Amino acid sequence: MHKYLRAIGFSKTPTQEEMQRYIGKVIEAPTYRAYTSRSSTDDTLVAEFRQDMNRIVVAGRSTIGLAVYGTFDEVDRFSLDHVMPYLLSQRKSSDEEISVERRLDNESCAGACDDLKVGVTIIFRLLNLTDFIKHDFGKYGVVKGAGLSLTALSTEGTIVLPIEKTETEKRAQRKDAARRMEWMTKARDGDETAMRNLALEDMDHYAVLWNRVQEDDVYSLVENYFMPVGMECDLYSVMGEIRKTMKTENRFTGEKVYILTLDVNGLQIEVAINKDDLYGEPKFGRRFKGIIWMQGRIMYPE
Repeated sequence: MHKYLRAIGFSKTPTQEEMQRYIGKVIEAPTYRAYTSRSSTDDTLVAEFRQDMNRIVVAGRSTIGLAVYGTFDEVDRFSLDHVMPYLLSQRKSSDEEISVERRLDNESCAGACDDLKVGVTIIFRLLNLTDFIKHDFGKYGVVKGAGLSLTALSTEGTIVLPIEKTETEKRAQRKDAARRMEWMTKARDGDETAMRNLALEDMDHYAVLWNRVQEDDVYSLVENYFMPVGMECDLYSVMGEIRKTMKTENRFTGEKVYILTLDVNGLQIEVAINKDDLYGEPKFGRRFKGIIWMQGRIMYPE
């Protein structure tokens, strides 16, 4: 059973019988469905069904739900491949190139994006599998000219108070971030001066932090972070500023779910977490700290 079902309002793990009923409801009355063949020589159809589970669904708002993936054979018999809880957003997170590879264990794909804002490769589970197969003809590789909407599910999170800053400090921080982004862009293109500047700046930051961390709390020094955690490649430990808070309800269980829009050094990510798994009250300007499972949707041009 999927661990992150609780993030969308199933804190009590469904039994096999209950799960079969939910899967049946998704297939019979999906919010979204799509089919596509793997290739012109393959008669098997890859099928994708999604059902939004918000109590009230508002157009353009982020939605939680359950996705069912499987295949139809030549006599239209459906074979279930896997089930996945999701958070779907209309917000674009990145315009960088996206690499996609098929997973070995089931009919799904993993994506990767090198966004300079966080300084690490973001690996995620691809949500719109059939769209990818249709647009890229099953040729797993680099996707260019499309946006990326990043979302995540979490089963543990804590609200941390913000770092108090003056307007002057905020302006200086924005200026430093813009300069660092410029250096990172040049360094990616092979500029040795930019690489040297980044290395020197990192050493300076390390020295300052090492001196201050002896007396100050680490969360008063580190404003946000985004780093891999554990052995799963799409799990991350994250801390980011809350830019927007939305509370929704799973219409099957009645459980409350928070959908938080986080700003992690300029990268916008939406995170869904069960209200019972979040310690603290999420409000604009405060910070969310927790472990997240990354998902992504490729936003192909219309």
